[in-house]
Amino acid sequence: MIKRKGFSQKVREEVFRKYDGHCAYCGKVLTTNDFQIDHLIPVARERFGLYTSEELETFKNYMPACKRCNHYKRAHSLETFRKYIEEIPYKLARDNYIYKVGLDYGLIEEHPRKIVFYFEEIEKEKEELKNQKYL
Repeated sequence: MIKRKGFSQKVREEVFRKYDGHCAYCGKVLTTNDFQIDHLIPVARERFGLYTSEELETFKNYMPACKRCNHYKRAHSLETFRKYIEEIPYKLARDNYIYKVGLDYGLIEEHPRKIVFYFEEIEKEKEELKNQKYL
């Protein structure tokens, strides 16, 4: 079991720069004081024997995250996190009276769509640039 410990200042700086100071999930601009390091593959997966500490505690698995994304993702997989975000409009419409009033008065517009995380967009752009370089 991974014993939780803090990250060194060097690791924090490297993770912060990984996506140029943006949350890997929502793309929000972060500051060095308010970002958190999320494990893309949750540490809880080790408990089930799916991964080892060595696989989980790597730079590749560390993602810069805003507090909201890190807390909402919790120990979920990326796909579960994506599904939960995509379900937000439906849950609000089902469970929140004030949200329904906002919809009725046109103060809120729903835009259901497939969620693509910021880091996925960045990685896709990097791959496209790499492919153009080799053409």
